[in-house]
Amino acid sequence: MKRQSVLIKWFSMVVTLGLIVSCFPILPAAAAEDSAASLTASYTYHGDRLEDANDGIVSYDDDPKSRWTSYESLNPQDWVQFEYASATSKNTAGIYIFDDGGGIKAPSAYDVQYWNGTDWANVPNATKSPAAPTGNELNLVTFDSVSSAKFRVLFTHSGSKSGVTEIAFVDSNTEPIPGAEVSPLGNASASYTFRLDQVSHVNDGVVSYEAAPANRWTSYESPNETDWVQTNFGAPKRKDAVGIYLFADGGGIKPPASYDVQFLNESNEWVSAANQVKTPAEPAGNALNLVTFTPVEAQKFRILFTHSTAKTGVTEIQYVDSATQSLPTEPSAGTATASYSNNGDDAGFVSDGIISLNDFPRNRWTAYGSPNSTDWVQTEYESTLSKNMAGVYIYDDGGGVKSPASFDVQYLSGSEWVSVPGQVRTPAEPVAGLNLVAFNTVIASKYRVVFTHQGDAKSGATEISYVDTNKEPAPTAPPVVIVEPAIEIISPAIGSNVSGNVTIDFKAPEMKNVWARVWHQPDEANPDPNGYDAWLQNVAPDAEGNGSIQIDADTLPHGPLTVILNAWNSAEGDPNFTKSTTSYLQLYNEGGVVWKQGLPAAPPQTAGMHVLFEDDFTGLLSVSKTGEGTRYASLKPDWPNGSEFGEAIFADPTDAVNPFAILGDDHLRIRVTKAPDGYADPQGWNRKYIGGLLSSVGLDGTGIAATNGYFEARMQMPAGKGAWPAFWLMSQNSSGPDHLPSTAELDTVEAYGHDPSGACQAKHWWSGNPETHQTNCSSTNFAYGDNASTWHTYGTRITESEVIYYIDNVEVWRHASFEQANTPMYFMLNLALGGGWPIDLAKYGDQIDLYVDYVRVFEPNAVVQPPASGPSAPAPIPATKVVGDTVVVEPSVSTNATTGTTTLAVSKDVWKQAQDRAAASGIHTIVLEAPASKEAAPTYELKLPADALSGASSLTIAVKTPHASVELPGDMLKGQSIASTEISIQISRIDADTLGAETKQQIGKHPVIELTVLNGDKVIQWNNPQAPVRVRIPYVPTAEELLNPEHIVVWYIDGAGQIHAVPNGRYDAEAKAVVFTTTHFSAYAVTYVHKTFEDIGTSAAKQAIEVLASKGIIKGTSDNHFSPDLTISRADFVVLLSRILEWKGQKSGDSFSDVSTTAYYSDALRNARALGIVLGSGNNQFNPSASITKVEMTTIAKRAWAASKLDAAAIGGLFDQLGNTPTRAETAELLYDLYRARS
Repeated sequence: MKRQSVLIKWFSMVVTLGLIVSCFPILPAAAAEDSAASLTASYTYHGDRLEDANDGIVSYDDDPKSRWTSYESLNPQDWVQFEYASATSKNTAGIYIFDDGGGIKAPSAYDVQYWNGTDWANVPNATKSPAAPTGNELNLVTFDSVSSAKFRVLFTHSGSKSGVTEIAFVDSNTEPIPGAEVSPLGNASASYTFRLDQVSHVNDGVVSYEAAPANRWTSYESPNETDWVQTNFGAPKRKDAVGIYLFADGGGIKPPASYDVQFLNESNEWVSAANQVKTPAEPAGNALNLVTFTPVEAQKFRILFTHSTAKTGVTEIQYVDSATQSLPTEPSAGTATASYSNNGDDAGFVSDGIISLNDFPRNRWTAYGSPNSTDWVQTEYESTLSKNMAGVYIYDDGGGVKSPASFDVQYLSGSEWVSVPGQVRTPAEPVAGLNLVAFNTVIASKYRVVFTHQGDAKSGATEISYVDTNKEPAPTAPPVVIVEPAIEIISPAIGSNVSGNVTIDFKAPEMKNVWARVWHQPDEANPDPNGYDAWLQNVAPDAEGNGSIQIDADTLPHGPLTVILNAWNSAEGDPNFTKSTTSYLQLYNEGGVVWKQGLPAAPPQTAGMHVLFEDDFTGLLSVSKTGEGTRYASLKPDWPNGSEFGEAIFADPTDAVNPFAILGDDHLRIRVTKAPDGYADPQGWNRKYIGGLLSSVGLDGTGIAATNGYFEARMQMPAGKGAWPAFWLMSQNSSGPDHLPSTAELDTVEAYGHDPSGACQAKHWWSGNPETHQTNCSSTNFAYGDNASTWHTYGTRITESEVIYYIDNVEVWRHASFEQANTPMYFMLNLALGGGWPIDLAKYGDQIDLYVDYVRVFEPNAVVQPPASGPSAPAPIPATKVVGDTVVVEPSVSTNATTGTTTLAVSKDVWKQAQDRAAASGIHTIVLEAPASKEAAPTYELKLPADALSGASSLTIAVKTPHASVELPGDMLKGQSIASTEISIQISRIDADTLGAETKQQIGKHPVIELTVLNGDKVIQWNNPQAPVRVRIPYVPTAEELLNPEHIVVWYIDGAGQIHAVPNGRYDAEAKAVVFTTTHFSAYAVTYVHKTFEDIGTSAAKQAIEVLASKGIIKGTSDNHFSPDLTISRADFVVLLSRILEWKGQKSGDSFSDVSTTAYYSDALRNARALGIVLGSGNNQFNPSASITKVEMTTIAKRAWAASKLDAAAIGGLFDQLGNTPTRAETAELLYDLYRARS
């Protein structure tokens, strides 16, 4: 049964500051950190850290993850020891026991001990509170004062292992006693918790019945018939109702048979709350279950669940006192309205759960243009709700929208709006960002904030959140994002010309690991024409943060070269970093490999147009301030004197500082620099920087402009706080002496240097006051790289009805056209400073560069009217175009209104035209791409003539959709009986809810797709080992996954729901996709697997073993052991090699007489023999169980490599390190090297 697809966000805010992070975490409690002690332990689980037991952080959650555990320890007892430099007096221990309800639980017992000089002894007269070890709370132990240099806690494990988030030893005569660290909504614990869930989710304020976010506790796989979830409030609290938001997936998690609300009484006994009234009467899944009961004052409450045929799950538990609070309800952010909203800044943005203090994304309400001195934003709920705090996230762009002079929080009392009582503001005066207002509890259905505007500016807010802190998390401030680089580039200077071997010296304080990378031109190993993200070198800085990177510029792209330095404050391979930063070093490579240079072929969106103007900057730049007698003007052509904007003076070559240069006769550079001392600002604005602008129209209004044309430029932008590069269009009739008072502006691209991942497009029309505008800002517009790491082409196509924006010829936005946009438009290219962002170029050497490879303008061809009479011409066949080394087909597109399936149909005539063009041009790839749309269809279906995939293997059909791209061999259906006149390829996104509960848990939020071939309306069970299909699934890894991208894997899910690893699946960082090849169609899932073994901790082959095991290539001798020092058999090596190289379709070969047809290695040996990879040991025998020797391993591997038609030179030196009889560890290292060489 498919689970109900409902996602409810309950104050689970998203904060966007150039990145997306979750808001409203429960802040970790702080305990006393004993910095004088050194810690040791009998055992520490490799995924935890001993030092976390004394870091001052108490956290029973994974955010932050701060704990020591003995998970997987083989000991019945384990200890954590504190050692001091000399004897010290202690009489109290605070032990914050961690319990995840699964592999880590409260110990059956523990003892606090000290070293008496000869032995460990229990501290005298210990009194424990609580008396029995209790998880997820403070266990306080007081005892007679003891003086010793060593103290420890000895844990006796229960059925699970033990863990602590903090241990504190103190002398209560001189130090504070450890306190009960309780989160605002209580500490949650459970009798059992499934390993992929967290009990802390039941009181974090987030209700989610959906797979994403997976925010819940479940007892999946629990051995118990009943399980409980407890909330400890730290002190007695009055409660008389509880909301239990039950989670059910219809499989392994279902509503319980029954449940009971209980509390811990004064006799330390759990008793049922009296007079329980349950609504609904029977437990209901994916819904609120409300229970009222006789009021109780207690410190600890719990829900005891009696499981049904499956186990139980909960996404939230909310206890209330109905005398002062509203009863729990299904979550709602309310409906927002306002007294005035600027066009595009709707009031609904303040209650959508997204906090964005900039344009990435643009998500805010503003009163810009309001005629009022005050404006209000109201939130209305469906029922009366108790609230005692408001979080007002004020938006301030420093210009027309600023923080208000004041604001007031109000509620509707009867028919009148009144101020909420007892308002306490933090901070006291309005500021940009979070303004927290605490007040006496109010119960109402309507709340509002009244803003009194500051001067001529108006007010704005990105989010307004009302909460009751007795049952909901308090709003929290967005994280502080440090935009300027923490990495200081010492040499070479930013903007330097380089060639040959280059040493980059840097300083990265507090950082322990620095990676250098560049966007590399295509090569044989990475043939993608867009290039790839090349990781050059990783360096561990010294104690002061100093380090050096070596690069060979001659092997890298000629021209603009941006070296990106990524740094973390953890060592290479350690995912537990708390700080990271990125810095961009702009250089100009005078040597290197020429790439992405010059004018490319006209893009598809210019069909029916011709080139009006183009400049690839191969000669002298023709520019002057006015544009008179030159190709460009260096000022925005506002009549009569031109204009400037931003914080940089727009100069031209006649000024003391020239911002323009043509480098290498092929690239335009526009540079912003700090103005020299004494430089006079011509506008008298006292600006301190100089930048540059090129306009295709001069101050007199004449120049290059096109009506309903296409404008494009290839650019590489700077990264720097305050950098403001743009390529934009304006209406020619708004310039010159006869200019119109109105102005149209279309921003093809407008970027901000603090966030190179982002790019904006915008429409402005100043035909009234205020202007009408629309903006599209996104950090996901780039199919590869970002705006500063490499070249991108930015374009705008204007039609009579629409304006369409492109990045790298991919549509990213469109909007309706308007009157003045359909008049002649001219372009401008500039590098300015500001854009509403603070400026700090000091760490960039006070200069940044914008590079432009070319700019080009197309205009429509003249329309030729047909003859007045005569027969009509047949309708033209949809165009097929040669684009680079491909033929692009424009399919007929339709969408089924019922199923949502988008069909891309190619007729027989169009297909023949595409084949003929490919043959005539020597092209081997035909491309079909689903059109861009706001939302992806659930399924994309490509319909082709029946024989389209039964032809030559030399032809590839590339199909691109948002779910996946596939490269189909032209002969994939050769030999297949095709009864219909057409065949279909379907690419579908699969809802993980349709999978089994365990499979869904393992896959989590990762994408799942299904590939299907149909003959008419009948599914073909396609399986052709001789025609592999290459698949790319777009994927953005998590931060943890990016640290170990080799553990991103692909699973094939068969018809029975069983999981099978796809060994060749891997993450392609350049393509931002997971890629793999397959010879059969089914369901495929991306996931993340980090398989390890207990006995490889010090092995040099650890990484190789873990990667190969995670990909299903190699297995252990048991679930937890690999036995790295054992030798490997001849048969096992052939099996492993076959998984690397994936031999298929050769089972007709003869077997060896000593190889049983039922042996697990039989198929691999039969294939290998048929391919000439193995010859046997004589007498038709293979001797499969014998240990393989180095000579045998080398011979077999080299034959296999040759049989797979791979370059033997790539593996020449890989066998030198093998012993005479290679071990399993040595074999893993070899296989890992072969795997990487093949990839």
